[in-house]
Amino acid sequence: MKTVIINADDFGLCESVNKGIIKCLECGTVSDLSFMINLDEFDKSARILERLNIRRFGFHLNITVGKSILGGRSKLADRYGNYLDLSNLVFRMLIGRISANDIYLEIRCQLEFLIKQGYTITHIDSHRNVHLLPWIIRPLILLNNELGLHVPIRVPLEKIYFSKVRGRSVVRIFMINILSTICLFVSGYRRKMRTIGGSLYDNPNMVKTFENILRIVGNSSYEKYEIAVHPGYTSKELSKYDPYTTQRTFEIDSLKSLRPMLRETNISLISH
Repeated sequence: MKTVIINADDFGLCESVNKGIIKCLECGTVSDLSFMINLDEFDKSARILERLNIRRFGFHLNITVGKSILGGRSKLADRYGNYLDLSNLVFRMLIGRISANDIYLEIRCQLEFLIKQGYTITHIDSHRNVHLLPWIIRPLILLNNELGLHVPIRVPLEKIYFSKVRGRSVVRIFMINILSTICLFVSGYRRKMRTIGGSLYDNPNMVKTFENILRIVGNSSYEKYEIAVHPGYTSKELSKYDPYTTQRTFEIDSLKSLRPMLRETNISLISH
């Protein structure tokens, strides 16, 4: 039987996103989540996981939102410990202002921080897919092995035809596919599952897209897929952190249709 993980990214980003993800978990419309460390929100997010007795989840590498665990000592942050924006981060990596060791230390601190809290990491991905950058994927793979995790790392390669509408979705998938191909080439990493999600981002017809995804999964030779989703509620806090706001609420509504769709297939929903 084919299996699908419906993974909610961005848990820990802010309260309104956490509420949306937890609602979907409780309704059975998502089966797993990826936790990102944003020190401004970590304590609140950890209390939610404790209340729900959730100790196993994905690690959502974050180096662009909120504060670094290393504070002002982080080369990926300003002197106050706030992460640089993505464009500034990439520019500094390109000109050599941020070294491979700087990135290694940042990732290691985040992973060890979660592990010391008693959490079990089941898979790895990242906010805004930054781990697909060549400077980041290598130390990430190294730490995955060094820390004894040996868990799958998301490397999304998708069919362009998953997205039936909106040119932006097609462009986004195309760019992610390029990054993923480069990532696989420079790192030598071999994927353990197929990942889908780019066609859902900023898509006004997610229900139809879910139908297309399940049809392709059912006909695929791959046994295991992950569908990456981003449910949440809009808020001023979210707008401060991320431009993807109102669409998160649409994802919550659209995900309600996915559960009955799965019952019509030979695809089983799993957590990890």
